[in-house]
Amino acid sequence: MESDSLLFTLMESGLAHCKVTVEESGGLLASLFLAGLVGSASHCVGMCGPFVLSQTVARLEAVPAADMREWRRLTGAALVPYHLGRATTYGLLGVAAAYVASGVVDITGLGHLSAALMALGALFFLGYALRRLGVVVPALGGWLKTGGEGWWSRTVGRRARPLFDRPVGWRGYLLGILLGFLPCGLLYGALAAAAAGGDPL
Repeated sequence: MESDSLLFTLMESGLAHCKVTVEESGGLLASLFLAGLVGSASHCVGMCGPFVLSQTVARLEAVPAADMREWRRLTGAALVPYHLGRATTYGLLGVAAAYVASGVVDITGLGHLSAALMALGALFFLGYALRRLGVVVPALGGWLKTGGEGWWSRTVGRRARPLFDRPVGWRGYLLGILLGFLPCGLLYGALAAAAAGGDPL
């Protein structure tokens, strides 16, 4: 009985925190949600779609033809552990970015850091949008490479490759966690916005 009241109290305080966050940062949250919708339809489908398709094919190939029913096909394509792994990585990166940014502001007193981080996030989103529209955007000193693989992508790919063989359960979750670390301009913009918020929760 006491555990039920504790759970209820935790849920109530969590909802209260979410309500305050939405009231204070509703515009930012709505903007990030819209950027996520547009970005996923235009960018993520092309960049990460092959990862999802290869996992779906690998999962469905393991199902015997006699057992192939509609529910099996749907659950094979859902990739819930993979998406939970990606969400875990993105959430932890956002918390870390906000925590570091708030620590820097507290230590140095740089009150305008959040505005600079928001501007940085806006530049990432603008650069992505311009490139999608066909406008040539110069790379920042070779830091934003437009072709080929960087060492970080190769490292993540090498670690993730064995998990593609049978991406179910924990293997799918670990694959999602690893692929959440792939370089992505949309992710950089979202992390800059999370850092600008300054609240890890």
